[in-house]
Amino acid sequence: MSLSDDDVKRVAKLAALEIVEDDVPRVREQLNSIIEYVDGLSKIPTRGVVPTFNINNVTNVFRDDVIRPSLEEKDLELNAPEFSQGFFKVPQIIKTK
Repeated sequence: MSLSDDDVKRVAKLAALEIVEDDVPRVREQLNSIIEYVDGLSKIPTRGVVPTFNINNVTNVFRDDVIRPSLEEKDLELNAPEFSQGFFKVPQIIKTK
């Protein structure tokens, strides 16, 4: 499969990219090269290859959840420009009717 200049322009439009007319042939060649590479990957025999998501045999790299005490409300209040009734006050960004 080979892309035409019109294909490149259409892809650029779909991706909301501006491509200068002089750059279309260069981009076409680059995209065709990428498509050729991916097509080559699809021809590699992978039957019997076990799917891998982690090459280091690490099963769980996350620490256990541990419940710890939080800051006191008075300490939280020191870190906020505005604080009221246990909550940080922030400017309204979504206007409701």
